[in-house]
Amino acid sequence: MRPVSSLASTSSTTRPSGARKICIKPLARKPALPANFEAETWAMLSSAVDAVHQKQPVPHSLEQLYRVVEDMCLQNLGPGVYTRLQDKCESHIRQSLDKLLGQTPDTLAFLTLMHACWTSHCEEMHTLRSVFLYLDRTYVRQTGKKSLWEMGLQIFRVHLTERPEIGVKARQGLLLLIEKERQGDQV
Repeated sequence: MRPVSSLASTSSTTRPSGARKICIKPLARKPALPANFEAETWAMLSSAVDAVHQKQPVPHSLEQLYRVVEDMCLQNLGPGVYTRLQDKCESHIRQSLDKLLGQTPDTLAFLTLMHACWTSHCEEMHTLRSVFLYLDRTYVRQTGKKSLWEMGLQIFRVHLTERPEIGVKARQGLLLLIEKERQGDQV
């Protein structure tokens, strides 16, 4: 057995016989994406967004969808994903608020419908944010765009202000509730 002092003096460049140095060479060319990568992955995400908005089961696992979003962001496709998601959310919110308009003349029933619409929107945005979390934490923060939650709030606010009759009915319903409470009714 060799003394400890002789082990320390051995140079680090000497290798035992038979050991080879491993050399990793870069690829000759960067691997290319499939030609239809963006279209196929957005189709998968689009069907998931539609399922969330329609309160249907999502056709793919949330983990798989998260990884798809991550892959798209890593391939510098984040701006397109953000814009498409924004368009999908805007279309859905527009339809949801349009459904509220002619449903009932009763202001208290309208308030209940309005609350259900808002609650549904919040739940949907929460689910979508969990799927598109990688986009929210990378692309959105790097570019200074609104987070997905803030984007959803802004779209809802804009479409709500475009329909003043919704605001009028909501105000009338709230004033009626306040009046009932002041008269001693339990609200």
